[in-house]
Amino acid sequence: MGAVDRLARAAVLVAARRWPDDLAGVMRDEWLAELAVIGEPWRKLAFAGSLAVSPGVDEPSWRERAENAGRLAAVAAGVTLLAAVATNLARATEALAPVMLLLGAAGLALAGRRVRGSVALAGVALFAFLFAGNPVPMMPFMGARDIAPAVAVWTIGMAVALRARRRWVAVAGGLVTLDLAVVAGSAHAAAALGVPAWTAPAWFPLALLPGGTVSFGPHLGDGPAFHASGILLANAAVSAGPFLLCTAFLLASALTGKTGEPARSSGHLTRRVTDAARAAVSRLGVNARRGAAGAVTALATLAVAPALPAAGGDPDVVLRRLLDNSTAFGFGFVEHPVGLGAVALLAALLAMRATDSLTAA
Repeated sequence: MGAVDRLARAAVLVAARRWPDDLAGVMRDEWLAELAVIGEPWRKLAFAGSLAVSPGVDEPSWRERAENAGRLAAVAAGVTLLAAVATNLARATEALAPVMLLLGAAGLALAGRRVRGSVALAGVALFAFLFAGNPVPMMPFMGARDIAPAVAVWTIGMAVALRARRRWVAVAGGLVTLDLAVVAGSAHAAAALGVPAWTAPAWFPLALLPGGTVSFGPHLGDGPAFHASGILLANAAVSAGPFLLCTAFLLASALTGKTGEPARSSGHLTRRVTDAARAAVSRLGVNARRGAAGAVTALATLAVAPALPAAGGDPDVVLRRLLDNSTAFGFGFVEHPVGLGAVALLAALLAMRATDSLTAA
C-alpha cells in the first residue's frame, strides 16, 4: 500500500469515527469499498478528504458552523470595544477609576450570563484592538513584542481557568491570569526602564489605580523628575482594564454554572423593562426592526466614536496625562474612515443580533 492509499484510508477512518456507533462500521466499510475502486491518486485524496472534513450525521453543517463562528467573532469584537470604552471612561474619573472599573466588570459579567463568548476569539480581538489602537510613538511599549505575550498568556490562562469544575478555582485562575498577562506584557518595558523585577506581582493592581499612587524604579526626565514606574504602569493600564472586563465577561458562565445559555432574570424591574421593550418592537416588522436598530446604532457610533481618541498631540500634555492614568488610549484606528466605518458596521450587526434575540425571547 502506497503513501497516498494509507493517507486516504486514514482520512476515511477519521470520518467514520464521527458517526454514531451503529452506523460507523457500515459507513467505514462502504467508503473503503468506494475508495478501492478509485484509480487516480488525486481522486482518492479528494474523496477521502471530503469525507474527513464533512460534518457527521449529528454534527452541525458548515453553514451553521460559519454562522456560529461569525456570531462569536462579532461578540468578541463587541465585548472588546465595550470593555475598552468602559476602561477609558473609568480612567477619566481619575480617583474614582477603581470603582468605575469594578462597576464595568459587573456590567460585563451580567452580559456574560446571557451571551456566549469565545476565549480564543476574544484574544484575537484584544490583540487587534491593542495593536491597531495604540500607536507606538505615543505608547513606547505597546508594540507587538509587548502585546503578543500579554494576549497569549491571557488567552491560555483563561482557557485553563474556564475548564475548572469549581467556581472559586475558575475565579482564582482568572485573577492569576490577569496578573501574569500584565507581567508578560510589561516585561520589555520593565527591562528598558530599569524597574526591579520583584515588583512584577504588583503591576496589575497598581495599573488599575490612579497614576502616582505608588512610585518605584529609577528617576527619569530632565525637568520635574518622575519614576520609571509611571511609564510602566501607564502602558500596563492600557491593557489591564480591557483584560479585566473581558475576564469578567468570560467568567460569568463559570460563576453562574451556565455554559453560554441565556440566564433567567428574577428581578421585577428587569422583567418590566424587557417586557416593555419587547412590546414596543413587536409593533414593527422583523426586517424593519432589524434595519432600524442597525441604522440608529451605526449613526450613533459614527457620531460618538471620533470623540474617543483623547490622547492629544502635545508631548508634554500626553506625558502628564500618562503619568496620572487619566488619558484615553486604544481608539486611534477610528480616526481613519475605514476604521470608523468598521466599528459602525460592527455596532450595527450587534444591534441587529440583539433585536433578533429580543424578538425570539
